Amino acid sequence: MENSKNNKKIIIFLMIFIACLIIINFICAYPKYEITVEIIVCLSLLTILSLSEMFDDLSIPKVISLSKNVKEIKKENNDLKDTNIKLLTQIASIKNSNSQNIFLPNSFSTVSSSNIDDINKNDDKIESEESDVQSNLENKDYKDYRTRHKYRNNLDVFMLKKVLEFSNDIPNCDIRYDVKLINDKIRDDNIMNNEVRFDALKSTPNENIFYEVKIIPYLFDFSYQLHYMLRTIELYKDYSKIPCKLVLVLPKFEKELEKILFNTSRDRFSMIKDRISNRFDPAIKNHLLEIVEVDVSKEELDNYIKEKEESK
Repeated sequence: MENSKNNKKIIIFLMIFIACLIIINFICAYPKYEITVEIIVCLSLLTILSLSEMFDDLSIPKVISLSKNVKEIKKENNDLKDTNIKLLTQIASIKNSNSQNIFLPNSFSTVSSSNIDDINKNDDKIESEESDVQSNLENKDYKDYRTRHKYRNNLDVFMLKKVLEFSNDIPNCDIRYDVKLINDKIRDDNIMNNEVRFDALKSTPNENIFYEVKIIPYLFDFSYQLHYMLRTIELYKDYSKIPCKLVLVLPKFEKELEKILFNTSRDRFSMIKDRISNRFDPAIKNHLLEIVEVDVSKEELDNYIKEKEESK
């Protein structure tokens, strides 16, 4: 400790001595006020002594290369800063992409009935319409109107019962009617309700079969409805991890009955079947859609209606 203090005193004394030499040489020497080589050497020595006093470890090569090292370090820092900016931009891009493509799992619930008559879509309308129609039609026309509506009013249930009887050999199955399949996904749909209605659902441990009966011979609006049905069933299939399909039930009327129902004996539903088969061919190939035709005669429909009225 004492040696360090003594060295410090010696260095300070040398610095004062060199400073005095520089001043005397600068003022008193001839010619005056001229910076000579001796003065430059003394100034260098004075600078080195000053730096040695300020730093514990002084190396002349390090002092000479200090400026160069500072430039290199500054360049490295700038490169690192650019790299960090690029990384932060990529992280932000990935985060935004993940937030936009976030997958919300579908969750479904069902509302259904155990009564097959609940699938009938015309019960509420026919009674309210009959009084108005009767006043505007002649007796014969009104009788035809009543007959047509009586048949139409029973076709849904009759056809569904018939197609279910054909496939009644499946054990341990649960059949529900007037089924609403509701998508309870967290994200709200601002356009429409996330639910689809089916006439029936037959559930087994290995398969879910939805049934939809179509008795109106028009296809334009139904194509979009059918697409939405199939898309919902596909999502439900992914959710339930069980194979699912839609059985579309189309009538095959005898000519007499078709003329009563639609004032024509042209087989419209065969044409509808062909168009649906062509348009929804991928769904059929992927076992998501099956089209079933049910033969309907006037005689068997009359018998069904008679038995239904007698059982009331």
